[in-house]
Amino acid sequence: MIDIRRINIGENINIKQNVEIDISSDFGVGKTVEIAVCGKLSNMGKFFQLEACGECILHVGCSRCLAEDEMPIKFQIFEKFAEMEDADEDDIIFTNKMIDMRFAVERGLLVNIPMKPLCKDSCEGLCHKCGHNLNLGTCSCDGEINEQFRQLLQLFEDKEV
Repeated sequence: MIDIRRINIGENINIKQNVEIDISSDFGVGKTVEIAVCGKLSNMGKFFQLEACGECILHVGCSRCLAEDEMPIKFQIFEKFAEMEDADEDDIIFTNKMIDMRFAVERGLLVNIPMKPLCKDSCEGLCHKCGHNLNLGTCSCDGEINEQFRQLLQLFEDKEV
C-alpha cells in the first residue's frame, strides 16, 4: 500500500518494492510469485499514474511435455489510479489516500505470460501413444497405447459429423 497524501500535484515518488501475486493453476503451475517492481508514481491532479517495470521468475508447465519450468518474465506497467468520482472505465479505484499496486502488477504480469510456454524451443513433447517425455529419450512403446491416453486419442479419430 502506498500513502499518497504527501505527493503534491505534478510531483512523483520512486517506487521500489516486491509484490506477491497468486498465480492460478490454469497457467500450468499454481504458485505465489514475488514480483520486483521499480518505477515512479506521479500525481497528475485528478489521478495518479504508475509507470514501472515488473520482473519475476514464474513457474509454468511446458505446453508440450508438461514439465514444470522456471521462466523469467520482465514487463512494463502503465496504470491510472483514481478515486471513484474521477475514475474512467479502465482506471483502478483507490480510497482513503492509499494505493494498492497488486491489481496493476497482476494485470501487467498476466498479459505477458506466453499462451503456450515451452521449457525450451527444441522441446520434443510427449509420445502420442504412450505419453513418454521424448526429451528424456525415445520411448519403447512399439505403438502400444497407454490406457490413460486411450480416451484422449479418440478425440483425434476421424468421425462424421
